[in-house]
Amino acid sequence: MAGITIIREATTGDAAAIAAIHVETWRAAYADIMPAAFLDGLSQEKHQAFWEKELTSNLHVNRVVLEGHRIVGWASGGPNRDADRADHSEIYAIYVSPEIWSSGIGRLLMRRMENDLSAMRPPLLWVLEKNQRALKFYHKQGYQPDGTSRSVPIGGVNLKEIRLLKMGSTSSEKSAKLRML
Repeated sequence: MAGITIIREATTGDAAAIAAIHVETWRAAYADIMPAAFLDGLSQEKHQAFWEKELTSNLHVNRVVLEGHRIVGWASGGPNRDADRADHSEIYAIYVSPEIWSSGIGRLLMRRMENDLSAMRPPLLWVLEKNQRALKFYHKQGYQPDGTSRSVPIGGVNLKEIRLLKMGSTSSEKSAKLRML
């Protein structure tokens, strides 16, 4: 990590930087998972428009990571969207610029999101099963699959997502971890 690292609430003025990281990270992380034509066609402008609306609505927890004055990552979370896990909040997305992957920034951002969402409930998240880099990261943060999956159409292909829960927070989660062993 270079310079001073700050994690703060995202503002509408951050939408362009968030969109740039969003597109850049998808292209790097999903190069072997999604069709190249789909990734090449991602629009930073469309993502920026989405993020301007999202950040204006102020409905979710949105954070950015700055190194010096440059945004290098972001995360979003809020109420869980899964009816069968009403006892959890959800981390919707966490992205760090590929140029600083494995620097510790993602870990700091994850801890901040977990802390900010803990007032709601412990978080869960969804990840593409083929995204081995992300799965490794989440496992290191204490997240494990709970056995739930779904098919999501992205870029003209159906991809499998798996749900991960932070283990060790509740007795039911400890039981789930023991059942998986």
